Amino acid sequence: PSTSSSSVTSPQFESTLKNRLIAARKHLIAETQRAYGGISTVKQYASEIDTLVHDIYRDARKIASNPVALVAIGGYGRQHQCQYSDIDLLLLFDGRIGTAEEQFISAILHPLWNLGLNVGHQVRGLGELESPETDNPEYLVALLEARFLDGDQESYRHFHNTCLSENSVWRDPMHAALLNLTNQRHGWSG
Repeated sequence: PSTSSSSVTSPQFESTLKNRLIAARKHLIAETQRAYGGISTVKQYASEIDTLVHDIYRDARKIASNPVALVAIGGYGRQHQCQYSDIDLLLLFDGRIGTAEEQFISAILHPLWNLGLNVGHQVRGLGELESPETDNPEYLVALLEARFLDGDQESYRHFHNTCLSENSVWRDPMHAALLNLTNQRHGWSG
């Protein structure tokens, strides 16, 4: 990804983010070296990443756009964040994705990329959730771990009710994708 930023972030803001990321990584490494690199440590590191993402989100909100929910998915969603893990994000817009929304997306992603983080991202409008994306099994599995981060809670509720509720049309394809990917990983046939 390009590191030039069309975002509204200042060099001072990015420097503060970088210093906080360095501190969080040092703590993660120190805890791991002390043999405390378990679930509580990676969860704490995920919380530090959450704080960075929250601050970036709040800075990006200077750009007027349709309501948006920022959602952690995959390993980041379940808060299993290691030093070089991807930060998997879903940006859910309530409405058409136009120029302002594209600028907002850049204002979220560019600071993360500038920090050297690997960001896996999906961008969707709420209207795109009517039927499951069965051609994207990794995305389906990542959604199983969805966790609200920031933004429009009503958009997140709509997403949760549409995709994650027990009677959702997404549930069976999600579970089938999980089973299929697990079987592929372990070389099982079935």
